[in-house]
Amino acid sequence: MDHVAGMIAAALYPTPLGAWLVPDLDQRGKVLAAVTKIWIEHAMFYGDIYLSADGGITAAAVCFHRYRPLPPPANYPTRLADAAGPHTNQFAALDNIIANNQPTEAHYHLAYLAVHPHHQRSRLAPH
Repeated sequence: MDHVAGMIAAALYPTPLGAWLVPDLDQRGKVLAAVTKIWIEHAMFYGDIYLSADGGITAAAVCFHRYRPLPPPANYPTRLADAAGPHTNQFAALDNIIANNQPTEAHYHLAYLAVHPHHQRSRLAPH
């Protein structure tokens, strides 16, 4: 789980979203991985995790079965604050944006689709 969270964090790190969530370059990777790990763990109970079949973790998709209302991750406010620290408000704002824009009908929610930066544009995809 840590390796998957680290790979997703590495893919998110150089993006404008990653910079907005965690402006501090020294903390960005650590914080992104810690928050992502919460959602990966949640997907293990309420969704699916797909990894690339190339012998390493170079690509991943994290999805949720939103066929009925899902509970938040266990102890989410506390865990988010512990993981994000001073960046908690940015992550909470992103959570609100996502929650307010979810379809109301049942759906399969793609939460993360990431390819490690060293493998981007190499035609890898999780399957």
